[in-house]
Amino acid sequence: MEWILWDETMNTGHAGLDEDHRKLVALINRLADGLTNHKGAAFCRDAFGQLVEHVQQHFAMEERLMAEHGYLDAERHKAHHATLFEEVRVLSDAIEAIGAGASPSVSLLDFLEVWLKHHIDGLDRSLAAAIPGS
Repeated sequence: MEWILWDETMNTGHAGLDEDHRKLVALINRLADGLTNHKGAAFCRDAFGQLVEHVQQHFAMEERLMAEHGYLDAERHKAHHATLFEEVRVLSDAIEAIGAGASPSVSLLDFLEVWLKHHIDGLDRSLAAAIPGS
């Protein structure tokens, strides 16, 4: 199931960022498949874990780029990363509850979609524009 359809409007112009974003979309779609097709708690926990791991790697890569290129808006961008990780903790609790009979609603998927699009449009496009050669 494709919860988020990748399209060219999501490109930032930086190949590394765009490749990572495509992988984030694929991982969100995998989680959406698990949740909407009731593939079970283990599948959903694994899908969510892979998503969280990739987000951490993605943020670390972005923060390296910011440092390497003296990105002027780095502190605000890093604060956005920190805020997301607090929200991820709450989302993790919802994923863990699947095994206890609870079923996360599509609001979890909506949150991830809105977050990713905001992250790309509101932050990563500016970062990409500040990197020479993007």
